[in-house]
Amino acid sequence: MTTLGFFHIPKSAGTYVLTIIDQFDITYYYHNLPQGNEPETTFTIIRDPIDRFESFLNYILQEDVPRETFPEDLHYVYIFKTVTLNKIIEKLTDDEIKVLTDVGYNKLTEWDNVDHKITIDQLKPFLNSHGYFYQDIEKVNVSKKERGTFSNDTKERLKILFKEDIDYFKKHQQIHSHRL
Repeated sequence: MTTLGFFHIPKSAGTYVLTIIDQFDITYYYHNLPQGNEPETTFTIIRDPIDRFESFLNYILQEDVPRETFPEDLHYVYIFKTVTLNKIIEKLTDDEIKVLTDVGYNKLTEWDNVDHKITIDQLKPFLNSHGYFYQDIEKVNVSKKERGTFSNDTKERLKILFKEDIDYFKKHQQIHSHRL
């Protein structure tokens, strides 16, 4: 059995993974960024950047007060819950979206020192291949989609903003798919 360490990328099924790894002796590094010299073989879950941002936005809009990085002129969307994600994105500038994702969200490349970057669908075969076997459980802490989901137009705009993360995701998704 390989000694493992898990790095939790926000809005990438980390709470779900934690419920699984809690039954094993797997180190949990929370949202800390890897240094690359961890004593374990490390892994993290990566997620499509557009889906991840949609989940992140839905998540922060459920909080009681706007985050510091949320534009002040849009604080009203916390009161008027009928304002959709697409309308909110339409009102955000590209720079405001970048600021919103600068603190505590992090680009995927910031976890580059993790040994294995896998998708949630690859979790079970990955853990099994390292000697950790578990029964499937229900997903937890799934962001509610009360504000809807991104339209194709919104996704196209975000693809430009998140191009680096999208390219990184695709590259690592393909690399690990071939290993399993």
